[in-house]
Amino acid sequence: TFLDDGEDLGRHEFGLVAGTAIFSQPAAFTGNYTTDTALFAKDFATPIAVAAFYQYRDFLLPQMQLHVMGGAHFASGNFAVANDTKKIRSTLMDFSAAAHLGYELRLWRFGVIPLVGGGFSFANIALDYTTLAALPVTASGQTRSSATLNLSAPFAEGGLKLQFSLTPRLFVNAYALYRQSFYIGQSVGQLFAAGGFSYRL
Repeated sequence: TFLDDGEDLGRHEFGLVAGTAIFSQPAAFTGNYTTDTALFAKDFATPIAVAAFYQYRDFLLPQMQLHVMGGAHFASGNFAVANDTKKIRSTLMDFSAAAHLGYELRLWRFGVIPLVGGGFSFANIALDYTTLAALPVTASGQTRSSATLNLSAPFAEGGLKLQFSLTPRLFVNAYALYRQSFYIGQSVGQLFAAGGFSYRL
């Protein structure tokens, strides 16, 4: 095959990818934010997603792959509030680590790799209330200029990786991964699309 042509190839592959979220379930929050509103990463439109991955080929069985990925999602946005014409500024920072098992189907320079696995997300949303005409007041009568929401949670993840070999060692990769995150009392999902390059050692 193409990947065996005159090359002493190892089982290790390292890569970088970038992309964004293209779908969320349930749909992104669009109402007026209150202190009782539950916000999630899915409520930010088109976050920037970057990740690095390591892939070990022929893991346990021929063509099976161990796929480990670590990355981050960044986003910013504005949320409307009741009784104020101005909006709250908000930022998302989400770091995650995941492991998948995959099985490679290859024809000439093309590879299709279904992936299934899971991981953990360490995330928070920072809310800036200083943009409002009047700062919110707590039950004790204190005003609040900001708040931080902790969104850390485990997730299950699965999808498809498409690969094209530029050389026996250098690859172009495209991912479509669906992540279902499990928060206390609620589960939400996002579909991500990403692309990048990898190198096989």
